[in-house]
Amino acid sequence: MRQNRVDYQSATYTTRTRAGVGPTLSLLYPVYGQLVTPPTTVTSYAHQTATQLGFYGQDQIKFDDFVLTVGARYDYARSTTTNYRTSAVAIKTDNEPSYRVGLNYLLAFGLAPYVGYSHAFLPTAGTDFGGNPFKPTFAEQIEGGLKYQPQDFPACSRSPISISRSRMC
Repeated sequence: MRQNRVDYQSATYTTRTRAGVGPTLSLLYPVYGQLVTPPTTVTSYAHQTATQLGFYGQDQIKFDDFVLTVGARYDYARSTTTNYRTSAVAIKTDNEPSYRVGLNYLLAFGLAPYVGYSHAFLPTAGTDFGGNPFKPTFAEQIEGGLKYQPQDFPACSRSPISISRSRMC
């Protein structure tokens, strides 16, 4: 079962963040009805245009009672961020692969032990509090377990999973 796909995404963001001083709050002695002055100080003001183009392929190979699934994706991501407070323009390009592999062994009575590994890349659109573009997120997952699906019944699975993420925001 072979699958190949291409997808394209485009997004535009404009963010403006304001800050100000609010009234004193007390959890023990709350005062209701206090006036809150709308914040006037602009702390960040940015505009970002982001595009992402991804190519994806997957194949599933059966050999006797083994089922091997392999998938790969390559993303081209580009963003242009204009920080209106500093007049700085940041052009960021992120090009990375993502991939996964899984192996199942199908037993006759509906039980299937399996293992899987994946490495993922996710370009992250948006800006931080200072109007700087976010860094992409990377993740890695290792999984193994048992799937059980008797004939004419829904599937059930139990598995330990290890997921790690890095370079978030």
